[in-house]
Amino acid sequence: MALTDLKIKSIKLTSRPQKVPDADGMYLYVTPSGTKPWRMDYAFNGKRLTHTLGKYFYLTLAAVRAKRAEVKQLFRTA
Repeated sequence: MALTDLKIKSIKLTSRPQKVPDADGMYLYVTPSGTKPWRMDYAFNGKRLTHTLGKYFYLTLAAVRAKRAEVKQLFRTA
C-alpha cells in the first residue's frame, strides 16, 4: 500500500527506527529523533544494498517517486 502525505505526517515516533514501506523497495526510514530519509533497497552482484534518496519534507512524495524511477533506470543500465 502506497504512502500518502497524511499517513507520513501521522507517523508516531518510537524509541527504535521504523521502516514505513511505500512501493518498489522504497521506504521512509523514521528515526527516533524524527528525521525521515527516503531509502530504497536493491541487489547488486548478489549483495543487498541501500540507497538514500533524500529526506522527507525536502523531497515531496511525488518528487521522490520520480527520483526512485531514475535510480532504478540507472541500476538497470549499470
